[in-house]
Amino acid sequence: MENNFKKRYNVLKSEGGVSILKKFYENCQIFTPLEIVKYMLDTIGYKNNIIGKTVLENSCGDGNFLIEITQRYIRCCIRKKYSKKEIKKGLERDIYGYELDSRHFKKCLENLDSLACEYGIHDVEWKIYNKDYLKEMNNKKFDFIIGNPPYISYADLDLETRVYIKDKFSSCKEGKPDYYYAFIEQSLNFLNETGVLAYLIPNNIFKNRFGERIRNIMKDSLMEVIDYDNLKMFEGKLTTSSVIICSKAKKKRSIVYKNIP
Repeated sequence: MENNFKKRYNVLKSEGGVSILKKFYENCQIFTPLEIVKYMLDTIGYKNNIIGKTVLENSCGDGNFLIEITQRYIRCCIRKKYSKKEIKKGLERDIYGYELDSRHFKKCLENLDSLACEYGIHDVEWKIYNKDYLKEMNNKKFDFIIGNPPYISYADLDLETRVYIKDKFSSCKEGKPDYYYAFIEQSLNFLNETGVLAYLIPNNIFKNRFGERIRNIMKDSLMEVIDYDNLKMFEGKLTTSSVIICSKAKKKRSIVYKNIP
């Protein structure tokens, strides 16, 4: 198996030095349907009184989540009669994003600029970064983290990335962990004391034997699981999905489970 993987790696290197991770990352970018984006934001309470609350989307693609987040933020400011200058300052202060793919990163910025312009807000210095989120050493803590991390299996990760996630993330130390396990662990570490995480992920996380470590990491903060067990959410993909809601302020031992047919 490892020899076959090395052959694939060497072929991609010979085709212009494109890493396997970036190639598969592009192929695995499946953007979240708008109705699911809205549902997730509603579920974590990103609706009212959001001014001054920091929110992060750490694999933002073209900006599906960030567009809805920004629109809600601007409308909340307008209801409170904030000036355009104050709204611009708030957007620059409270909304964050990461995207590794430079094409989607640029498209995300274009989409956010276009939305802001509709409200007469220009030249926003967005805190959206064209960086690898898993390699970010950020001391900032967030009120909300939301997203749809890349679905890349261990078999499709390049050797360098395998070594990196196994070395840095407890959830990936053993076996053949999926790439998004590291995103969950990183994001839980980036929440503040009352922070809330909402992720759309494959629901095999609850069955995969290599997911035991990330399940143990999540269990004290996991509040809710919304399982789309019978719904193929993404066209052409066999993956079935779940939304997980985690809270650093969790007090109850129970977990709410919902199955959406």
